[in-house]
Amino acid sequence: MSVTLRKRKNHDGSTTLLLDVYHGGKRKCEFLTHLKLPAGNSPADRQIRKENLDLAKRIALARGQELQANDYNVATDQAKKVLVVEWMRAYAKKYDKADIRVVNGVIKKFEAFLAEKKLSNLTMKNFTEQIALAFRDRLKRDCKGEGAKSAYNRFKKVVRQAYRENLLSKNPCEFVPSPRGEAAIRDILTPEELQLLANTPTEATEVKRGYLFTCMTGARYCDVRTLRWFQVNIPERTIKLRQSKTGKEVILHLNDTALAMLGERGEDIDLVFNLGSANGCNKSLQAMVDRAEIKKKIRWHSGRHFCGSELTRAGANLVTVMQVLGQSSLGMAKRYVQICQDTTKVAVNSLPAIHFPAKMQ
Repeated sequence: MSVTLRKRKNHDGSTTLLLDVYHGGKRKCEFLTHLKLPAGNSPADRQIRKENLDLAKRIALARGQELQANDYNVATDQAKKVLVVEWMRAYAKKYDKADIRVVNGVIKKFEAFLAEKKLSNLTMKNFTEQIALAFRDRLKRDCKGEGAKSAYNRFKKVVRQAYRENLLSKNPCEFVPSPRGEAAIRDILTPEELQLLANTPTEATEVKRGYLFTCMTGARYCDVRTLRWFQVNIPERTIKLRQSKTGKEVILHLNDTALAMLGERGEDIDLVFNLGSANGCNKSLQAMVDRAEIKKKIRWHSGRHFCGSELTRAGANLVTVMQVLGQSSLGMAKRYVQICQDTTKVAVNSLPAIHFPAKMQ
């Protein structure tokens, strides 16, 4: 991005000033027609030339600053007047990553936090490290497991963007570390319960089919919902997809159950699964679980946990689990070791109690 002040001579001897603007890979000229430099050499002409040229230089500098923040139509020198929450809402409207729901959620939490602290009109100028620290601590209090860490990391992403746009003189989150938190152990189905769910009648057949596919492949809901037939290779028993969350391209191998869940092949551009919203699918899934009389709270993502924990139980090492699930670190895969340990503990504790006599011969 660059803004260069240029001059162009006119036939009458005067000089037109213009801005040569290069931004977003495109170049254009912006004429400052009201700041023409006169041709004469009188003291008045020289004074006009000096004043107009100085003003043009200031306009060029301001235009460059404006372009740095043009995604939100906010000039840098006006940052002190910008309301933090209003800017964050504008940011979220333009945000197109898979974690948009989490981003929107943490912005709403921050808005409620500011309202409680009577800081709803907080401007970028007054956005301090102390406010970021207090909000982080509020997340630690209100969120379970890794929820606080996940939410605060998204919050830091939003604030970092404001800093990059020169709306903040310094990043208030820079020295406020993310909260630590252990992943909450969520309900997952056992293989026997998954079989019971598969046998349970339901009108939401697409939801059942898609969820079983997730359990067998570890694919996320967002990737199952957008899966198309050109990504499926039946002879090689694989699907190739670019994960919506990570952007990583992965190849998932299909076992017999996963192949069966694909159903009849359609046109290359057709969707493999006809699924609704994540919220709607989760409600249908829980209704199936309740109908099967399984006393657990099951979400679509628990199918991914089922896949990871069963791979671990079958003896797969952490690197293999990480590769199958398309995870970015071993730390994410390690949670399935803990899940296996916890389910083993539950299983041992469920063994029947045997009462022995006080004295055994």
